[in-house]
Amino acid sequence: MTPWLLTSKRFCESKKMINDIDWTSGGVYMIRNNINDKLYVGRAVNLRKRWTQHRHHLRSNTHHCRTLQNAWNKYSELAFSFVVLVGNVNSEECLCSIEQYYIDNYKCLDRMFGYNLSPSSRSNRGVKYTLESRLKMSLAQTGRVVSDEGRKNISKALTGKKQSAETVAKRVEKIRGLKRTEAQIETLRMVQFALSQSKKLFAFGEEKFLTEWAKEYKINTATLRNRIVRSGMGIEEALLAPPHRGHRKDLRGHRDKRKY
Repeated sequence: MTPWLLTSKRFCESKKMINDIDWTSGGVYMIRNNINDKLYVGRAVNLRKRWTQHRHHLRSNTHHCRTLQNAWNKYSELAFSFVVLVGNVNSEECLCSIEQYYIDNYKCLDRMFGYNLSPSSRSNRGVKYTLESRLKMSLAQTGRVVSDEGRKNISKALTGKKQSAETVAKRVEKIRGLKRTEAQIETLRMVQFALSQSKKLFAFGEEKFLTEWAKEYKINTATLRNRIVRSGMGIEEALLAPPHRGHRKDLRGHRDKRKY
């Protein structure tokens, strides 16, 4: 099938059927930068809906593919077109296989030729997120509360389900002896610090940021954060704790020498 080019304007004016392609059916497509010929390849169960979603997120600067978003911001919407590579496909397995073929064939993972981030069409495994992105995702989930209805639905879906002995054994084997690298520990500390700085803590009838509590009680901000994050103290307990409390046991002798 010959790829069919569709710009934003022609897409809005198009009918349900063009060149024997049902635009409410599934297919594999690419978003092409007409200036440098770089491509983003994807699949959809509904081509019309998917292109609409892409344009919405790109226009609002919230697209999941940061490389495509940066190019869209740089060259503007007029530089891009939507191209259907294969249409009228409704099998998810076929869509994944076809998408993977075009990602590999067009070298979309190479920044010289494409914008795709994930090496696999079936998952996001292998995608590397920046520290800033990880912090944003972490902060976005902070304070999220699942409704009672949502809890009931989750409980109902999981009721009666049991993991096989093989699955449990694999999980235990994977976790056993697992140690965080220095880079992972540093990232975790930065995430915890960002979380502690981004929300107010309630104590003694008042709500203040962690840095404000530390300043008022003349406590080092890092010390106060460690008491809460590492030692699991409540904010009031952490504020009133003597200097030697809330430290890791293996570093306690060293830290007790510090001046508070």
